Amino acid sequence: MISITGSLYSPENNKASKMLIKPFNNTIVTLNEEKITEEIIKRLNLNLDNIINTFNKYKNELWRYRLNINARNSQLQQVSEIINDILQYLNDGMNFLIKHIEERSNILQIKYSNTVVSIYTENFVFREQKLRKGSILKISFRGFGGVDLSVPALFNDNEIIPIRYGFAHSDEGRIKCYPYMASTQPWQWLIWSLLYPGSIHITLQSINLNKTNITLTM
Repeated sequence: MISITGSLYSPENNKASKMLIKPFNNTIVTLNEEKITEEIIKRLNLNLDNIINTFNKYKNELWRYRLNINARNSQLQQVSEIINDILQYLNDGMNFLIKHIEERSNILQIKYSNTVVSIYTENFVFREQKLRKGSILKISFRGFGGVDLSVPALFNDNEIIPIRYGFAHSDEGRIKCYPYMASTQPWQWLIWSLLYPGSIHITLQSINLNKTNITLTM
C-alpha cells in the first residue's frame, strides 16, 4: 500500500487458540498449534521458489522503468532514485521472507468469518479468503515496516489534478483524510507516488497466492 501514513496490526495478548475453523464451512477441526504451523510452512515452502521469482519479476519491471527514464531525460534523476528505493524495499521484503519462513513460529491468534480465515504468527499474518471461484491466500509481514520516499514536484496543477481525479474515482481510497492506493501493478505504484509531492509511505501489504498466479500488493 502506498499512503501518507501507515500502521501495523498488533494482536491482543490472548491465549493461543487450538481450534482452527475449516475454511468456508461450519466444521471445527481441533488441531494443535504445531500441526497448524507445519501445514502453513509446508504450503509456503512448496511455493517459495515461485514467490521469489515473483519478487524478481517486479524488480525487473522497475529496473526497465529506471533504464528508460535514465536514457530519455537526465532531469528525471529523482524519479530514478525513487525507483531505487522501491527496489531496495522489495529486496528487503524478499530477504525477510527467506529468513523467517523456515523458523518455528507459534500461533498467536486465529480469527474467522464466513469468507476469511486469518492466522497470526510472530512474523506473518496468513489470510485465506473465499472467492467466487476458489480462494486466495494473502501473506502479510509483521515486524517489517514500510519506507518513506521523498517525491519531487514534477508536474504543475493543470497536469496533476486531472490524473489525481482519475485515480480518486478508481483505485484510490482515504485513511483519515489522507489518500492511499493499493495495487499489484508496479507502474501504478510509481505514477501514483508522483502525484503527491513530499513524503510518501510505501508498505508491502501482501503476497497473494491462488492456483494460477502470485502477485504483490503495495
